[in-house]
Amino acid sequence: MSDKKKILIIEDDDSSRESLVSFLEECGYNVISTGDGFRGLELMKKDTPDLIITDNRLPNIDGIELACINESFTKKIPFIITSAYDNLKDIISKLNVISFLEKPIDIILLRDLVDKTLFR
Repeated sequence: MSDKKKILIIEDDDSSRESLVSFLEECGYNVISTGDGFRGLELMKKDTPDLIITDNRLPNIDGIELACINESFTKKIPFIITSAYDNLKDIISKLNVISFLEKPIDIILLRDLVDKTLFR
């Protein structure tokens, strides 16, 4: 069994998702991903990742809804929500959301945030 921290990426843009997966795998993380909010919810329950990075606008279930569902879990999973729109800050401040990153994502900032979240 691997000691690598597991990150779930939920991003409906294939190119963005693949780039994030590659980058975080190069950083040494075990990464699983999907482009659909409903499938993301299934992976949240089944694979219990250490961190979730999700776009807010997704097919079926959006990132804010996923963060709200996470609030009902016994072990809450930290979230990083990304969006091209910055009008989510008030909403996410009430949830187990570590950070909000506006797109395009600064990958160095993302890496530092992921490292800080998973190894605090």
